[in-house]
Amino acid sequence: MPAVARCGSGNYRRWALSNAAFSASAVTTSATGQVDAVSTGPASVAQQIKAGKLRALAHWGEKPLAAMPDVPSLKQSGYATSFAQWSALFVQSGVPEDIVQKLRAAAR
Repeated sequence: MPAVARCGSGNYRRWALSNAAFSASAVTTSATGQVDAVSTGPASVAQQIKAGKLRALAHWGEKPLAAMPDVPSLKQSGYATSFAQWSALFVQSGVPEDIVQKLRAAAR
């Protein structure tokens, strides 16, 4: 089974993938051949793609990616699947509420 490094979390029940635990970043382990594929956002791999170390096969979204308009979606590639990657803004516990509110407002 191919080793796949994952950035983030997701539901992979329909895919025959295994998680690979490495000390280096998932993108680096894929670019150096330690794993066969990586699942992450475009910003994480843009430099590796530009350098010719990685190739984008498909993306999970519904619409074309502005950063990679030539990369098809999985649906366009014949796979009936969709995926949403969750991300958030985090702070240390104990950060004063007024600072939290300023960060929330700045993130909007």
